[in-house]
This record gives sequence, structure tokens and C-alpha cells, in this order.
Amino acid sequence: MLQSSMAGGGDPTMLSQLPAGMGVATVAMLVIGLVFYGVQAIALGQLVLRGRGVFSALGDGVVGAFKNLLPLLVFMIAAIVAMILVSIAVLLLAMLIGLLAKFAGAWLAVVLAIPLYIAGILAMYVVMFGAMYHLWRDVCGGGAGAVTHTLASEGVAA
Repeated sequence: MLQSSMAGGGDPTMLSQLPAGMGVATVAMLVIGLVFYGVQAIALGQLVLRGRGVFSALGDGVVGAFKNLLPLLVFMIAAIVAMILVSIAVLLLAMLIGLLAKFAGAWLAVVLAIPLYIAGILAMYVVMFGAMYHLWRDVCGGGAGAVTHTLASEGVAA
């Protein structure tokens, strides 16, 4: 089928349809992923910041994620809107870099794209861990019982 479509003799209507139930599967996977994100965020905060055990932190994560499904759903909708807006901005930036590369050469595109890529990945990690921390803080009550010691105070030599 792929070879016939590449040769120009394939039926284009066969490739344009998604399998039956693809929309339902996509929504189900978004909800499951959202629940697992909530479990991970809460459990990681409980494990690291409260010093809880692994299984008790996972239990707290499951309970906290299911208790807060509606706020997580609102968060997911806001994140999807933000991803669309950021994608438009990245597309416009890539088009600008491509235009500059057309005039000055491909080396300029590489020189500009690598730092922008690293900055984008860094920003993504900062936002991701910030969202996880704020989810943990809102669900588990903040840093009142958080572990406040550092590695140096535990006697770990550098």
C-alpha cells in the first residue's frame, strides 16, 4: 500500500481515515496519562520532601490524584492550550531562523538553533518540575513537614 501510494497509483481515501475508535482511545489515554502524572507528582513530592517510604508515597499519590481529578482536568486543558500557543511561537521562530539561514547560510541556523533548543528543553524541565511541586504542595499541604536537611548536614563528603 505504501509503495503504491509513493508511486502515485494508490487510493488516497484509504489513507485519510483513522481507525474506528481512535478518538475514544486518545481521550482514554489522555485521562490515564493525567492520572499517572498526578500520582507521579504527588508521590515524588512525598518521597523526597516528606521522607515517606516508596509504597506509602505511591499510595498517597494514588489517593491524591483521584481526589483531585477535576483540578487535574482543568490543568490538562490549560496545558493543551498553552502547548498550542507555544507551538505556534516555536513555528514562527523556526520560520524566522529558516529565513535567516536562507540569506546567511545554514551555519547560522545551526548556531541559532542549538542554544534555542537547549533553552527550550531547560524551560520545559523547569515548568514540569514547578507544576509537579505546586501540585504536591496544593494536595499535601505544603512544606510544613518537609525535610529541610541538606546532604552536607548528613555527613556526605563532597
